[in-house]
Amino acid sequence: ERTVFIDPEFAFYGPMGFDLGALLANLLIAFFAQDAIGAQEGGDRGHVKEWLLKTIVEVWSLFSSRFVSLWNEKSNTGDGHPRKLLNQIEGGLVSAQTGYLRAVFEDSLGFTACKMIRRVLGVAHVKDLECITEVEAKAKAEKKVLKMAVTLLKELRKEDGFRDIDEVTQFAQKV
Repeated sequence: ERTVFIDPEFAFYGPMGFDLGALLANLLIAFFAQDAIGAQEGGDRGHVKEWLLKTIVEVWSLFSSRFVSLWNEKSNTGDGHPRKLLNQIEGGLVSAQTGYLRAVFEDSLGFTACKMIRRVLGVAHVKDLECITEVEAKAKAEKKVLKMAVTLLKELRKEDGFRDIDEVTQFAQKV
């Protein structure tokens, strides 16, 4: 009787890093907006910034630990990384898990960066930045978002790039 269109990203089937990246991007954007929002509302937003950084770390930590736990419980049924084969190599399972999670982490950071850039420069903005009424404060927050995003992209696959989520949040605090 009727046709309804939804945003295609809600029906997206693809790499896990896409969803993780979208979530991390929104948390980082909110983090970078807090100083301007605090100045605008006349309050200190340090506690919100701390919570956002803590949440970023928890999201990755909980995802990766649960992912490995499920892999360990259910790995007899999959054919991508057969336990029978990996158990023949000393440390094979742990090595496969570490490598796979590293790839998901890098994908996540790449999608995080792209989402952050899109939210500033594209047509789909976010309320965290749009609610900032003072033009210079908004520009400063957007500049921080873009600096973080560009750094994530540039450091993504470098040997000395971001090794873990703690390094990402530490860098965010310096931007």
